[in-house]
Amino acid sequence: MNNFIKARKRIEVSTGEYVKILREFKGLSQKRLAEMTGIPQSTLSPLQKSVGKFGLQ
Repeated sequence: MNNFIKARKRIEVSTGEYVKILREFKGLSQKRLAEMTGIPQSTLSPLQKSVGKFGLQ
């Protein structure tokens, strides 16, 4: 499984962009990711758009 070619250029992405990229790579909808993680879809949507402030409780 180590057949990956090293990227020529590194890009910076926000946490929200990273979540969206991984979610789409795995073929998951926001709804399914919400079900799997227990994070409400109403929280995932703005997180992926990098809108709002999020903290830990």
